[in-house]
Amino acid sequence: MVIPTATAVTRHPPAGEVPATSEQLLRRHAALSCDDPDRTRLRTRIIEGHLPMASRLARRYTGRGEPYDDLAQVAALALVKAVDGFDVRRGVPFSCYAVPTTLGALRRHFRDTTWAMRVPRRTQERNSVVRAATAELTQRQGHHPTTAELADHLDVNVNDVQAALTTSQAYHLPSLNAPDLGADSVETIELMGAVIPATRAWTTT
Repeated sequence: MVIPTATAVTRHPPAGEVPATSEQLLRRHAALSCDDPDRTRLRTRIIEGHLPMASRLARRYTGRGEPYDDLAQVAALALVKAVDGFDVRRGVPFSCYAVPTTLGALRRHFRDTTWAMRVPRRTQERNSVVRAATAELTQRQGHHPTTAELADHLDVNVNDVQAALTTSQAYHLPSLNAPDLGADSVETIELMGAVIPATRAWTTT
């Protein structure tokens, strides 16, 4: 399925005609039979009219390591699903359904596709809470909080905080071609199978 982009041209009503609201268009769309060609045209018009909204929601998530174009596609697809799944009989504005649907799709995109390793949803959510608490305490105290301070602030076990902090390392895994911290100009991959000086034991791949 081809997903429209935010640059799609929205059809405007003839001069002098009052533009229909989203709810009016959706009611017309719902009243038509599935084989009516006007139903498809109305659906396209509704989607194109709300693409700027989907684009704005996608921009909220820029700067987190994902290209904007990918986020815009996720938001546009979510908008299409929102149009198809909207029930006009509920009597609520379309935006009250489309916005949460689109934001949910963007969050799932980050949860399911952007982590370098598969991490359980509960663990990801805990990591987000710890990161938010870290930012809050850093601003309030003027220094990076300790694990104990984070645990006390969140009223959780220290082990839970440590697990969340460890989880964050799974978001971006270091490249094996990156220089090893303990060896100047030596790539990590070159040290695979090397002797560890402290123990004289062989590392494993």
